[in-house]
Amino acid sequence: MRKLFTLFCLVFSTLVLQAQELTWNVVIDNQRLPNLQANILQDMKTSITNFLNTNNRWTDHIFKVEERIKCNLNIQLLTNPNIGQYTATAQIQASRPVYGTNYESTIMNFLDKDFDFEMQQGQPLIFNDNVFTSNITSLLAFHSYMILALDYDSFSKLGGSPWMEKARNIMFAAQGNAPGWLPTDINNRSSLFNDLFNQQFEAFRLSFYDYHRIAMDQFINKPEQGRQVILDCLTKIKTVYMIKPSSILIKTFFLSKREELIHIFSKGTPEQKQKAYNLLRDMDPSYVEKYAAITK
Repeated sequence: MRKLFTLFCLVFSTLVLQAQELTWNVVIDNQRLPNLQANILQDMKTSITNFLNTNNRWTDHIFKVEERIKCNLNIQLLTNPNIGQYTATAQIQASRPVYGTNYESTIMNFLDKDFDFEMQQGQPLIFNDNVFTSNITSLLAFHSYMILALDYDSFSKLGGSPWMEKARNIMFAAQGNAPGWLPTDINNRSSLFNDLFNQQFEAFRLSFYDYHRIAMDQFINKPEQGRQVILDCLTKIKTVYMIKPSSILIKTFFLSKREELIHIFSKGTPEQKQKAYNLLRDMDPSYVEKYAAITK
């Protein structure tokens, strides 16, 4: 009986450990470091993948396989000043499923230009929410919690707040230990967090919920209503844009949603097309030529 109970515990603990919230695909680009040994590169990829997908639970919730958030981490290694030390950038992307479809809607597409880290081959990645142990673990955990914050915001109003708090703890613990953790650059990860956490940006977070839960999750059955809801969301987001036109959060939103918005409104009514074009032109002016496809 004891053996059966022990076996049950092992199976149960394995299932819980594997019931991850995030499914990360990790790519490490070493084109700038062509002489980096293949075994070092593989060890780095394996350690990071295991840290994200296997060795840590980011919430106490159980996600079904089809509910898991699909994430991409593309690390570009730039320099290797010392053994185990790297300067790098990282593109972080995440998407969530749209109810009743096979479509995945992008909720995060962010370029972290300060993804510098130290990682010795075979070194275990040890992490603590409130204590800085290494920049690589802080980076990986911070972006995981930011993705969770946005994902939960997309399913319930301001639902991502607990994971924003966790991201803030990591940011505070890491400040002074590595670049990118202080809002010295309006486009860095710290500025992204500050924008999302800012109460003046609450209208963005509420619109993020309406966009995904009210519009996208019901779009297959109510496309016209969905377009109107998204137009209302864009109108509210513009009030946030007017507060801070340089916001990295707004830039990240449009980088994530640009193609989706063009596709959605290209099939709208003439009035919807024009209103959407005007809003997108005002808030994302660098891509006005792309948005012109909406009105054609």
